[in-house]
Amino acid sequence: MGWHGVATVLSIGEGGALCEVRSVLPPASASAPSSSAADTDDVPAAASSKKSEMPMRPPRLPAPENESEEERKRRKKREKKEKRMFKEERKAAEAAEAAAAAARRRRQQRKQKEPPKVPTHVSEGWRVQPAAKGATYDRMRRALALFARDERSISPYLYARVLGDAAAAALAPYAPAEGVRLPKSADAPGLPPLNESQAAAVLGALSAPLALIQGPPGTGKSVTCASLAYHLATGGRGGAGGGGGSGGNSNTAAASSSPSPPILVTAPSNVAVDHLAEKIAATGLTVVRVVARAREGVASSVEHLSLTAAVAAAARRATHAAAAAAEKGGGGGGSRKRELGFDQKTLVELGKMLRERASGPAVPLAQQQQQHRRRRGGAGGGDDDDGEGRLESLLRAAERIVLSTADVVCATCAGAGDHRLSGLRFARVMIDEATQATLPEALIPATKGCRQLVLVGDHRQLGPVCSSRAAAAAGFGSSLFERMLELGYRAARLTTQYR
Repeated sequence: MGWHGVATVLSIGEGGALCEVRSVLPPASASAPSSSAADTDDVPAAASSKKSEMPMRPPRLPAPENESEEERKRRKKREKKEKRMFKEERKAAEAAEAAAAAARRRRQQRKQKEPPKVPTHVSEGWRVQPAAKGATYDRMRRALALFARDERSISPYLYARVLGDAAAAALAPYAPAEGVRLPKSADAPGLPPLNESQAAAVLGALSAPLALIQGPPGTGKSVTCASLAYHLATGGRGGAGGGGGSGGNSNTAAASSSPSPPILVTAPSNVAVDHLAEKIAATGLTVVRVVARAREGVASSVEHLSLTAAVAAAARRATHAAAAAAEKGGGGGGSRKRELGFDQKTLVELGKMLRERASGPAVPLAQQQQQHRRRRGGAGGGDDDDGEGRLESLLRAAERIVLSTADVVCATCAGAGDHRLSGLRFARVMIDEATQATLPEALIPATKGCRQLVLVGDHRQLGPVCSSRAAAAAGFGSSLFERMLELGYRAARLTTQYR
């Protein structure tokens, strides 16, 4: 029995005998105010049942005058037991109070962070209105600001062309194909051979700072884009041996050994980017698909090309290479480790951390990153920062290494403004389905340091989706592809129909 809310009255009779002990207070459950269900949210049942007043110290009973030695020992033993029970119950009550306070703090934090719940009990007098995410809007505004203020964001020639200033474009210096030689063949390994109009479009785009390719339905636009991306990435050295055959391996080796920076390939939709990334990867180039954080757990046909998968693969390769070098070097492992570059050390350390985590329950790397971001967002740092913070910094460094060493980086037009691509500059940019992207959306990849821009699409098909009439009237209903056509720029057209 506990001592919660108990008061005792002692009647001492003649000779000091204890005559009566009775309770004069109601039970604790009746005297304590009833707590609502909201106050016991996330509190264990055992803890919530003890959420009441602190236990009172047991009363000290006076020792009888004619107490024998045996009775005195029993009384001392009983008092010691009651004192121990009092300490245990007080400790449990304090723990319950602390748990209730923590639950109240969590509930207040959820009320501040969580959106209001849907009123399921209301059946009329309300409506659901979808709201757009502001990430794409913010990136378009940032791209417009870069286009207007930062001279390094886009070449002077492209800047003048977009603004429609032909005189300034004629005077602007440019190097349309710096380090790029026109190949003997426009074909690419792993892809079907190109027809005459496709080859002409590829060769024309390689030698121009701004190129437009119009591809009506069924004209092999995806194969043309993939072949063009291959030649842009290899600097025009890949077509000398023809497409496919035994020349594919040498071409791939030339592509991988090329010192040229990666090219950026984008499209307005994820489906178009995935399809194009798969085509380009068939040529043997190193392709990295940058997926939005919210889509990292979504199954895709190019999941093996994602940035997360590329980071994990690079870390594994670096760890295996370092282990093999240490075994081969024998006692010289320390000197070999010092000889490793910064990038290699980062990947090796990341590989060791991922291997240690793999010994526990199997959790995908993308899911680990999401869990870590939730913990940091909820806890705001703490002891978790030592291990988890180091893992996050290694992942960011590894992502930068993988992106800078890739041949082709694929992302949506809005995804080109992802913070993981910040600081990286892409001199060559290609936008597929460019007629379906609004002009500010197309400027997101174009303002990443672009010096050579290729727009591929068909203005005779679907245009940009613009729900606002005011925005459409202000010019958001047209694409950069259409603007170039209106300014008199001619597009190379694919003429052969395959379906």
